[in-house]
This record gives sequence, structure tokens and C-alpha cells, in this order.
Amino acid sequence: MNLFRSSEAKKPSALKYLDNGQFVEILGASYGPTDVTEKVRSLYQEGVKTIKAENSVFGETWKGTTKSLYISYRHCEDSKTVTVKEGNNIVVPEAS
Repeated sequence: MNLFRSSEAKKPSALKYLDNGQFVEILGASYGPTDVTEKVRSLYQEGVKTIKAENSVFGETWKGTTKSLYISYRHCEDSKTVTVKEGNNIVVPEAS
């Protein structure tokens, strides 16, 4: 019996420790009506710090409607939610 589902094994960590001992944790993200938390976590783990709110990154989640990208994260002890309209960028911090 396999106790681990393959999709769970591939999920990116929500927490990333930085070289200076600080950490960033992606708490949640949405693009239009769609939860894109795992996509944002994956991008961040791959080293992408500037995330563009566009269909080419997250797909057409709400056809014909201008969407917003929301990212909630914790940087050390500070929590923040950042919102941008489609076509703009969110920069998730790497260090203070």
C-alpha cells in the first residue's frame, strides 16, 4: 500500500530559507478566481522573485475579464498581501 500520493511528493515547499538566515513563506496566491498558490511557490523555489500577473504565466482563468494577482507571504515575522492588476509585477522579497 502506497501511503504517499505522487502529487504530494512533488509539491514545492511553502518555506524558503535565505542565505542570511531569514525566510520567506508563500502563504497563498490567486489569479482571478483561481488558486495559484502551488504555481507561485514553485516559481519562487526556482529563483523567480518577480512574478508577472499574466495569462502566459497562470493561464486564462477568467476569459474576457481583467484579473488581479494576489500573493500573501511571510518574510520572517512580517506578513504581507500584495495585489497587482493583470500585466503588472509582484516582487517577493529575497532579503531585508
